[in-house]
Amino acid sequence: MSLNVNWFGMSNLLDFFSIFRCRTLIGLSVIIGSVLCSSSCHKEDPNAYRLSVNEFIISVNHEMQFQKAILAEFKKYPYALKNLNVLSDREITANKSLQKLRIFAEQYQILLSDSLDDNYNRQLQQIAGSDNGLIRLATLSDQEMIRLHIRASSNTGVNDAALRSWAESQVAIFRRSLDNLQELK
Repeated sequence: MSLNVNWFGMSNLLDFFSIFRCRTLIGLSVIIGSVLCSSSCHKEDPNAYRLSVNEFIISVNHEMQFQKAILAEFKKYPYALKNLNVLSDREITANKSLQKLRIFAEQYQILLSDSLDDNYNRQLQQIAGSDNGLIRLATLSDQEMIRLHIRASSNTGVNDAALRSWAESQVAIFRRSLDNLQELK
């Protein structure tokens, strides 16, 4: 029995498999090379997470005022909520975070506002009386707090080591707070 088959000009079956194997190796090499080149050519901006102390403190305070307003709205409609302990925990956590933030603000002589901006007021008015709307706003606010704290705690984040460390410790707290929102549904 001979392996001499003439497919597509091939003199035998072994030549066919060796060419097929060669093409496969070349194809894989091109794909691997493309992936390596595209991933190694991508350079992340080293300043992408840079955040001034002032910007961080003011942004977090701004978001904390929104969270306080959301809590106040939740308290108006407690009958529709399944777990009031979650709200109590959120309020305690928010007050502790705001106290510490005020200490940092005082250290840097940053005046913090206790008022809510028009955009947040408008959002609260649009969802008035809707538990699901409040949960959605609280979720978005927690996500923003997590984003701000991750950014501040990065190596290129805020340039104050104590503030950076505090920001890092707050990430887990806001993630837990975000997870606890699921209990309100």
